[in-house]
Amino acid sequence: MRIKYVIQVLVILVFLVLPKNIIFGDDDRNYFYDLGVSHYDEGDIDDAISAWEKAVVVNPEFVEAYYNLGNAYEEKGLLAEAVSAWDKVIEFTPFDIDVYFNVGVAYTRKGMYTKAIDIFRKGIAVDPDDSGMHYFLGIVFMNAGELNNAIKEFKYTLALSPDHAGAFYSLGNAYYDKNMLDAALASYREAVKINGNYTDAYNNIGSILYDEGMLDDAIAAWKKAIKIDPNLLTLIITLEMHMMKRGCFTSRFLYGEKLLK
Repeated sequence: MRIKYVIQVLVILVFLVLPKNIIFGDDDRNYFYDLGVSHYDEGDIDDAISAWEKAVVVNPEFVEAYYNLGNAYEEKGLLAEAVSAWDKVIEFTPFDIDVYFNVGVAYTRKGMYTKAIDIFRKGIAVDPDDSGMHYFLGIVFMNAGELNNAIKEFKYTLALSPDHAGAFYSLGNAYYDKNMLDAALASYREAVKINGNYTDAYNNIGSILYDEGMLDDAIAAWKKAIKIDPNLLTLIITLEMHMMKRGCFTSRFLYGEKLLK
């Protein structure tokens, strides 16, 4: 029985950039911009949006207000409005790499992978050596099922940032989906070398070793994962109960006492 318990990074959960320290002095700050920041800090997103909308009416080239409007719209799920605001940022500051990132993340969250790929590529054209842009482009390719392109971007990320544990982990996921288990295992192991608390990577190492019949090594990897996150024990017990229902009694369930020690 083949068990696939590889955790894919298929949803990007990040906070979008919300710059508060804009480039001009306190005396020159637009009243509505500051009001919007104050509302946002208090959790009043609707009032923040209203203030920033007034700010761009007062100053139609107010880049920071457009930037924050895009972020706030995206938080509200208003993708079209968010992209429209960010397009203004790109119009006035086409070399601002962060805005390309924000647009790409927003499209990815909505499952609009073709548009996300296009915007991340535009960001890379602005700064070809931005490892973060290559990494998230790889994530989008993973979402879109374009594994070869994902692998290419993760490798590019690692060429720029050799200590990027997330890139090694995601590279392992791509290899796993291509059934290149040795390459996947090597990538996960690199991830935990860099980040010794990478629970998901230890989980996946254990899963591959389990598939290959290396039960003791699999248990060792899972024990490391459980040590980092004890809640994973529930997942292991659930998995074993599922296997027992299928009649797979010669599973690592027999090693339960070892896992608990």
